[in-house]
Amino acid sequence: MAYNEAQKKATMKYQKEKLEQIAIRVPKGDRAALKEEAEQQGQSMAQYIIQAVNDRAGRQVLTPAETKAED
Repeated sequence: MAYNEAQKKATMKYQKEKLEQIAIRVPKGDRAALKEEAEQQGQSMAQYIIQAVNDRAGRQVLTPAETKAED
């Protein structure tokens, strides 16, 4: 199934209303290593980083976007 303009518009609206973006900078090569590690764990890079933050904190600090309850 093709990704059409209506789906693109709905996705952009959802992201604008429900999500925030956090940018991090890493040394060249580290992004590829992170992506490979995340894929090996069956996760996206965002999921992997969120899990790492929560594990480090010892509690849920961040909630993955796809699991947040709708308002």
